[in-house]
Amino acid sequence: MRHWLRQRRRPPRRTVTAEVMTALVDINMLSLNITEAQWLLRHVAPLTDAETQTITRFLEAAAACLAETPPLSAPADQWHALQARARALNAEFTRLRDRVTGGDDRAP
Repeated sequence: MRHWLRQRRRPPRRTVTAEVMTALVDINMLSLNITEAQWLLRHVAPLTDAETQTITRFLEAAAACLAETPPLSAPADQWHALQARARALNAEFTRLRDRVTGGDDRAP
């Protein structure tokens, strides 16, 4: 009984909001795209210098975006900004991958 009473007096745990969860989905996709971009650099040959530079710039921008991931308790506007940036980078990578692979879905 005492245990139950102590639990009832504790403040409720903060839950992760829907905004944070949707941003985390886009961040996770960005992380997967980083891995695929690294794979493209190592395994797709021949890449032009322009393609190599574009992939390298994407990797740098994506790593910077991931480094800016706020704590879960951050305000929703920080998560919205990060989500927008991650979505833009993911869209950029999709176009880049299609250009490099010729739209071939066999790339990882």
